[in-house]
Amino acid sequence: MFLGLFGPGPNPSACFVQNGDILFWAEEERFSRIKTSPNSYPFQSIKKGFKYLKINASDIKAIGYAWDCNNYKKSAMENLKRTADKYPSSSDKLNLLAQERLNLIYNPEIIRKKITCFLRNEDIKEIPPIYFLPHHLCHAASTIPLYPEAREGAIISNDGVGGIISSCIFEYKNLIINSPLKEVKLPNSLGSVYAALTEFLGYRAYEDEGRVMGLSCYGKYDSYLNKCFKQILKPVSAEEGFYKTDPTFRYNYMRSFGNRFSDKLVDILGQPRKPNESPLEPRFKDIAFALQTSLEEILINMCEWTKLKTNAENCFFAGGIHMNCKANGKIVSKNIFKRCFFQPAASDNGVSLGAAMLAEKRFNKKTTINPKKLDSIYMGTSYNDIEIEKILKKAKVKYIESENICKDAAISISENKIIAWFQGRMEVGARSLGARSILANPLNKEARDLVNLNVKNREKWRPFCPSVTEEHFRNYFLEPNTICNKEYMIVAFDVKKSALNQIPSCIHVDNTARPQKVSKRTNPLYWNLLNYLMEIQDHPLVLNTSFNVKGEPIVENPEQALRCFFSTGIDELFIGSFIVKK
Repeated sequence: MFLGLFGPGPNPSACFVQNGDILFWAEEERFSRIKTSPNSYPFQSIKKGFKYLKINASDIKAIGYAWDCNNYKKSAMENLKRTADKYPSSSDKLNLLAQERLNLIYNPEIIRKKITCFLRNEDIKEIPPIYFLPHHLCHAASTIPLYPEAREGAIISNDGVGGIISSCIFEYKNLIINSPLKEVKLPNSLGSVYAALTEFLGYRAYEDEGRVMGLSCYGKYDSYLNKCFKQILKPVSAEEGFYKTDPTFRYNYMRSFGNRFSDKLVDILGQPRKPNESPLEPRFKDIAFALQTSLEEILINMCEWTKLKTNAENCFFAGGIHMNCKANGKIVSKNIFKRCFFQPAASDNGVSLGAAMLAEKRFNKKTTINPKKLDSIYMGTSYNDIEIEKILKKAKVKYIESENICKDAAISISENKIIAWFQGRMEVGARSLGARSILANPLNKEARDLVNLNVKNREKWRPFCPSVTEEHFRNYFLEPNTICNKEYMIVAFDVKKSALNQIPSCIHVDNTARPQKVSKRTNPLYWNLLNYLMEIQDHPLVLNTSFNVKGEPIVENPEQALRCFFSTGIDELFIGSFIVKK
C-alpha cells in the first residue's frame, strides 16, 4: 500500500494506492470541518483511510509528499531576491517574512517529523520512506488514471504556485512523464492573479474563484479594462513563457487595501468592492469578464503551442486553474486536441493521488506509471443503513424506511421539493456528484432562487449544475468534436436552444451549464433516481448542488447531514434507505 499526501496548504488530502489501483482518497476539510483546511496535515483523512481499508500504518510501504521540500528553500529565496531586485518596494520586508514562514512550513525535517510522530501514534515500528516530490509532477501524474488507455499525450498544469513554478507542460510517452517542455516561474502566475482579483472583488482568495468565474458571465467587454489587463496579465510568446504577470499589481508594491493586491491595482481599476456593494454593479462584473477572457486567451495559446510542439492527440489538465469550468469549456470548444481530460480534483486536493502513484513507482524502481482507470471519484467514506439508523434514533428524529428510495426521491423532486441526498461513498473534490448532494427540480423556474436563498445562503444570481443520464446528455447540451470527460461538472457546455426553456434553473446567464453525465455503471442509485424523473416528467435531469451551506465543507457523516438539513430550507432528507421529513 502506498500513501500520497499534501498539507499544510489549501485543500490538504490523502490518497491510498496499491498496484496502480486507487482505493481511498479524501480531503481533510471533510473531517476538520474547516473550509479547505489550509493549515492542516491530512492526518484525519489518513486515519479514515486506515479504517475504511481495514489496514494499519505498518501496511504503508512508502509515502509520497507533493512538494519538493528538499530544494524549496534555496530556489524560493533566490527567486524572491531576483524579484525584489527587479521590483523593489515598501513590501519587501513583508514578502521576506512571508517567504520565511513558508520555508518553515515546508522544511523537510519538520514535515518528516510531523509525519513520523503521527505514524508513531498509530503504533508503527518502522517508518516507511518519505519521498518529497515536485508539486506539478504530482498534478501531472494525477491525470493519467483518467484515461490510462492513452500511452502518450501532453499534460498541462496551471496552478497558483508549486515550489516556484506556476505553469508546467509535460510530454507523456510510453507511460513515462518526461521532463517538462516548458515551465513558467514566479512572479508570473495565473493562479496568483486570479486570487488577487478574487480578493479585490470582495471574495476569499483560493476559495471563491468560482464565484468570480460565474460573475464574469454577467460582464461585457470594456476597452479600458482590456488595456488594464494587458498590463496585469499580459500574453506573450511561448518562448517568453506564454504570459507575464506584473508583480507590482500584487505583492511588490504598497498594499493598503488587501493582502494579495496592491495600491497600484486600485489606481487603475478603482476601489475594491466593499461588503455592502453588489458584485453585479457594472464595474465589478466587467472586471470579472476582463479577467476571465484574459485567462482564456492565455490558456488557448498554451494549448495551441503544446499541440504544435508535441502533436499530441490527448491532453490532460490539472492544477487549480483548471477548476475553472468556463475556461475548460473554451479549451474543448477550440477542438485543438482529439481528447481532453480534466482532473476533477484539479486543485491541491488532487496532488495526493499523483504523489501516491509516484511513490509506488519510485519504491518499485520503475520508470513507468501504470495506473488502473479512474471510473469515478466516489473514493471516500461511507455509512451503511445500520450505522445511519443508529444515528437517526440517537437524534430522536422521525423517519420512515423506503421500499424504493430512488422512486420516492424522484416523486418529491417532481413535486418541487428540495431534498438532500446522502448515499454511498463520498466524492472527492469540490463538486457533489450524487453522493452528498442537494437536489431540486430543474424544470421549476424558481428552484435556483429558492435553493440559493433558503438553503445555500448565497447570492441569488449564482448558477447551479444539472445531472443527467448519459443516454440523454446530447438531448440538452452541444458537444464539440473534442472528446472530454463529462462526469465531473468540470467543463461548461452550451445548452441546446431546444432545451433553454426546459431546464431554466440549471442554465447560466450565458446559456451554458456545467453538467454531470451520470452512468448506471458507476452510480446506479443516482442513475435510477434520474430515470424515475424521466418516467414522471419526461426529463432525466436534476438540479444538483453540494450538500452544505456557504462557507462550510460538504457533509461527510450522517450527523452533519442532519445538522445541515434541520438548519436550512431543505424539505426532505434521503439518507441510505431512510427518509427524514420536517
